[in-house]
Amino acid sequence: MDRYAFLSFYKCTHQVGKFVGSDTWSNVLRESWFFNNWKELLVPVSLSTFLLLGLKGYLDEQFCQVEDLQDEASPNFVEEVVTLFFKDSGRLMSNIEQALEKYPRDFNRWDTYMQQLKGSCSSIGASRMKNECMSFRDSCGQGNVEGCMRSFQKVKREHAVLRQKLESYFQLLRQAGPAGAATRPVM
Repeated sequence: MDRYAFLSFYKCTHQVGKFVGSDTWSNVLRESWFFNNWKELLVPVSLSTFLLLGLKGYLDEQFCQVEDLQDEASPNFVEEVVTLFFKDSGRLMSNIEQALEKYPRDFNRWDTYMQQLKGSCSSIGASRMKNECMSFRDSCGQGNVEGCMRSFQKVKREHAVLRQKLESYFQLLRQAGPAGAATRPVM
């Protein structure tokens, strides 16, 4: 049975609007996801699904599969996996940065490190990061140093944005408590 979190419009507009972004929030309002009661507008969707709207495009179906592995025996499984991802990806990005400095034009080395990072991104469904990793690898294959540097900057930027969004996502889920428990979202 799906659990529903009924969010009071008055209490959550500011916080959720910041999380999902004003454009997404405007679309939610425009698409009439709310009941017609203007005094106490409620959203009948699972909190996890609703919050994942703010991550649409950043995560793919793989993240949903990771969420499916979470159960009562391991209620923090997804957050633990994401924490490990950020620890591992930070280490890999540091290795890539060092390789870019120490081994100029060693495209094979760069590509090997980026392949590891791409695999980590794929394992949690970090689609935007994965796409930038593929762009970096394409530049390596073409022997394009500038393309590699540009792509790596984008990888770092996507990493930072994803970290911030997932931290907000987990914070809001923790605040909601068990009623906000993850249900399979539509990505």
